[in-house]
Amino acid sequence: MRQVFLESPWIHPEEPERLRALFTTYGQRKSVKAGTALPHGTHGAYVGLLLKGLGAFRFTDAGGRSHIFAVILPGRVFGDLDALTRSRLNLQGLVIRNSEVALLTRSRWEELIDADPGLLKLYTKHAIAKQEAHMEGMIANFTMSLPARLRALLRSLISSCYTVKPDDWNPLPVKLTVTEMSEVVAANRSSVSLQLSAWIDEGLIRRDGRMLIVHGKLLTDIYDWQTGVAPDDPAISDPPLFLED
Repeated sequence: MRQVFLESPWIHPEEPERLRALFTTYGQRKSVKAGTALPHGTHGAYVGLLLKGLGAFRFTDAGGRSHIFAVILPGRVFGDLDALTRSRLNLQGLVIRNSEVALLTRSRWEELIDADPGLLKLYTKHAIAKQEAHMEGMIANFTMSLPARLRALLRSLISSCYTVKPDDWNPLPVKLTVTEMSEVVAANRSSVSLQLSAWIDEGLIRRDGRMLIVHGKLLTDIYDWQTGVAPDDPAISDPPLFLED
């Protein structure tokens, strides 16, 4: 599932408790309707912790197609990466279900982060982990088949909330529509729908209302670079730095 880094594709790791505490202590709690884009990166920007609901980072490509390159689960933050750069990007931080967020103005968030070097270091490491999740998702989308990408997405969503049960059924903790899944894995809706239907026919997925329940058979034996020899394994000797004359 992971091909280069340590984070799962498309799903941010949960914010460390010390970073979450900035929002729960100093933030303003708001209810936000599905479809709302949170202002970020430019004037009037906020940084927000998702408390309940679901979000996504979405962009539109040169052909007008919509893509999701990160699914934002509760316990994750919107708007922090470009709060530092203050750049205007071709990106929306969207709430895609009715949600609750704890908001800090960009200036207040910067003030709190800058006040503690240890907190700033913690944030820096976590920001790198988020970018690793983004890159793993992009790598998956141009190197893996559609069935493999969908299996990776299902496993990423489930393992972000609980340990996968390889010999049992695993309820999908997030209810994504087929269209949203297709936007994540860079495929058209009909192809994703056909693949999910095939797995239902094979007894690997079943539905409970709108919830998908996935058997562990579909979530195991997914390629992950750590199941092989890591490139930095000390047992592998490095090539010489300089060529001999």
